[in-house]
Amino acid sequence: MAAPEKTGGSVTEECVDSASPTSLGAPMELNIMRLSGDETLLTVPQDLKLYDFKTLLAEHGILDERLQVEFLLDGVPLQQNPEMTLMELGVDGSCPLMVVKKRGYDYSRITKFEHEVLSERWPQGVLTTQEGLLHVCHFQGELMVFSPELVLVSKQILPREVVNPSQMQMAPNGDLVFACSRTGGATAAVVDPKTMEVKRFLNAPGVVGAEGGRGLGLALRGGIVYLSYGGRLSDGEKRGCVVALDFETGEVVQTFRGFAKPTGLCVANDQLLVSDRGANEVRIMTLEGEDVHTIGQGQLKYPNDVAVDSCGNILVMDTGNERVAVFSPRGQLMASVLQGTFKDRGNTHSYISVNPLTGAISVSMDDIHKVAILCPPISSG
Repeated sequence: MAAPEKTGGSVTEECVDSASPTSLGAPMELNIMRLSGDETLLTVPQDLKLYDFKTLLAEHGILDERLQVEFLLDGVPLQQNPEMTLMELGVDGSCPLMVVKKRGYDYSRITKFEHEVLSERWPQGVLTTQEGLLHVCHFQGELMVFSPELVLVSKQILPREVVNPSQMQMAPNGDLVFACSRTGGATAAVVDPKTMEVKRFLNAPGVVGAEGGRGLGLALRGGIVYLSYGGRLSDGEKRGCVVALDFETGEVVQTFRGFAKPTGLCVANDQLLVSDRGANEVRIMTLEGEDVHTIGQGQLKYPNDVAVDSCGNILVMDTGNERVAVFSPRGQLMASVLQGTFKDRGNTHSYISVNPLTGAISVSMDDIHKVAILCPPISSG
């Protein structure tokens, strides 16, 4: 191993053992640059996954794993898919790789609600748009929209056919999509946000009986809607599923099985995160349904929803432990936010959203008809 790195724009040469478990491909030499001007030459395997590459950089003191970074290759941001290899991401050593720290948040320093918004009719899904507008839907069919300053902008009644809405998302064309119930099974309702008219329903297949009629969670990526639901399936077995539906046609693209009671969903960094309330864990999968890893085992109790912040940290509405649990992108528990504050009254189903502009967290507290706003301080790291 080479001597310790020098500062002031110097170059350090270091070599990674190509026989290590994660080093299976042909080696290549990378010039790692930082905004400080420091450079480090590393020899790494081409098929090293981004996930392991970040760990490697942390081991060499190039970055802090607790903080989120962005990689620039020839001035262009690198795709942040942790399961892709350097070679798949276009990194071949032909040009320097710039490491840039992104702003992070210190969730351990949250001590109180920053704001509380009075809501009505058991608030469920919360959605914060890129413009900072906060949408809150209610179990009994109402939608409230608040400005970035948390001033009520509108209050509308959802169509009667949208029964017991829970999680919601905004489609690229501006339509609102709600996970909800409908006679015959769980469904996603596509609603015009101006007229409040239902454009169409995207129905989950194979759900029969009274136990299988409610959509619990919903996420949207491109032209695919992911809908979670539980109940008795057409083969008679009781279990939970996540189904991928075409946004335009409602055609079933894929069905992911093996959940106890999947609830809130989130899509981030080309991955699907599923809070499994029945299994007390959050499963992280590829968008094709392959398991990547599972977090929260032995740490969560009735997790109802999950969100990802701009740094890749995973925020879980940990209902049974009455807190927001924050995990690192690698699944390490980083903070237990306001434990004991979000009371579990036995049938509590709260949802969570992160403001993409400010990092503020919105939590629907359905039993007391309020939405709490939490503002994590900027990390000093």
